[in-house]
Amino acid sequence: MRLLLTLLACTAKDDPTPDDSTAAPLDPIRYVEAPLPEGLDGPCMDARLADLNGDGALDVVIAQEFQRNLIAFGDGAGGLLPPETISAAARDSEEVVVGDVDGDGHLDLLFASEDDAVNELYLGDGAGGFTAASERVAVDGTSNAAALIDLDGDGDLDLLLGNAGQDNALLNAAGWFEDATASWLPEESATAQDLELGDVDGDGDADLVVANETDNVLLLRSGDAFMPAPSGSLPLPSQAEETREARLGDVDSDGDLDLFFANVGFRSGGLRQQNRLLLNDGAGAFTDVTDAQLPEDDDQTLDAEWVDLDGDGDLDLVTANTRIGMGQLREGPVRALLNDGAGTLSDQSAVMFPDGEVLAMGLDVEVGDLTGDGLLELYVCSRGTTDRLLVAVRRP
Repeated sequence: MRLLLTLLACTAKDDPTPDDSTAAPLDPIRYVEAPLPEGLDGPCMDARLADLNGDGALDVVIAQEFQRNLIAFGDGAGGLLPPETISAAARDSEEVVVGDVDGDGHLDLLFASEDDAVNELYLGDGAGGFTAASERVAVDGTSNAAALIDLDGDGDLDLLLGNAGQDNALLNAAGWFEDATASWLPEESATAQDLELGDVDGDGDADLVVANETDNVLLLRSGDAFMPAPSGSLPLPSQAEETREARLGDVDSDGDLDLFFANVGFRSGGLRQQNRLLLNDGAGAFTDVTDAQLPEDDDQTLDAEWVDLDGDGDLDLVTANTRIGMGQLREGPVRALLNDGAGTLSDQSAVMFPDGEVLAMGLDVEVGDLTGDGLLELYVCSRGTTDRLLVAVRRP
């Protein structure tokens, strides 16, 4: 981030024109907390922002743990209406993904469910109504993650599920998902927490990063299958890594996708787990630059999003965190890590959140223009406390 600098007095022989390093941006972007309606204080595990009723305003769909899932529709003025329940039963929903799976031009919802192993599909009517259609998903499992992508190039959205055990690939056949795992994914037995898609090797198709509770995995697209990347492409950390989210983004502005891992220490009793930043060489081989380009942290980081927080043209990172105290999950800070333009991130939360530290039991953070002013808001999904809405404003 470009910080406001104090201009030093110039002598007669000094050049009075400041160079680019001292030029301050006009009207810098900051984030202030906005109120939310009642009912957004449940065990939120994940959220998505999308216009679900076709009114031009972003809505928020929320996956809840052992409670009925919710939609809070946008009010058209930058706020949200009180949430409405969508699911008929309370399930262990871990993630929600949004996309048109039946080809009718309307957005549908799929909730990945963990402990009760029932993934839920709801077909949208474009006006905010949804019809249960979970029978269209051929497999159930202990699922923590889901992703929609056109795998077979036929123009519709197929489905990837990240599970405790074998992950799944399901092909879309007129809005019904058929199991094609054996041909698309290698055998494995880890517990996946996130699936991240992006072209990391520059060959024009999407590759797959699987964030696991143990070693993370990079799978490169090879024809009609995902195959393990060459050994050493994704360096392992010096200690065991428990990752909850993987995020691809071009942090160093060199035209390829770099990689951030959001890590926790739940399996180790809450011991510190450093997040990781890895730079891509453009061909899908990554170098760990955590020590040099990512600040140390002692949070439990559950989610992150790449976004240009300060409007300077490069990707910054916002993270949702918790902490552990007395064996219990506690609130942690929402952090704003700003990019210096060359890929080095620094914690500038105090600058970006000038009204004080933003605390949440943060399991997810979503980015979107809720107010319609061209700036991006942050919606923080909080498991045990009220969710947070941070509105972007320009301040002189």
